[in-house]
Amino acid sequence: MEESNELLHYEDREILKISFSTLIIRVASLNEKYGSLARFAEAANLWGSTNGKLYCLSEMMMPPPSIDRIIDDLLHPMGMIHKEDFAFAYEYLLGKCEISRKMVDQPIPGIKDISWLGSKVNYQGNFIWYKD
Repeated sequence: MEESNELLHYEDREILKISFSTLIIRVASLNEKYGSLARFAEAANLWGSTNGKLYCLSEMMMPPPSIDRIIDDLLHPMGMIHKEDFAFAYEYLLGKCEISRKMVDQPIPGIKDISWLGSKVNYQGNFIWYKD
């Protein structure tokens, strides 16, 4: 991962924290269909973070117009398939109610059925990791 992009942040950790509305892309799929994550992010002027396995882009709006544009205008035309090559998650915020207590250390709703993606909600945040 020697390539550089000012808007792309590399994290040396297996587990990534997500927030707000987040697009999660399998880096292997992106490399296969585009060639390089760094070139893709630079060409499309995208932001985000990656650990080399997952590429995450977060947006503070709901619904997230920039992420919707990325999916419709960039990912789908490249042949990327929802739940196979990319996923979308909303941050699940925990409170002090019974429902929140039941969600501690559970998968993030909406992405728990994706075979290549692990996730967990707890009071420190929402976390994801790549599953082999």
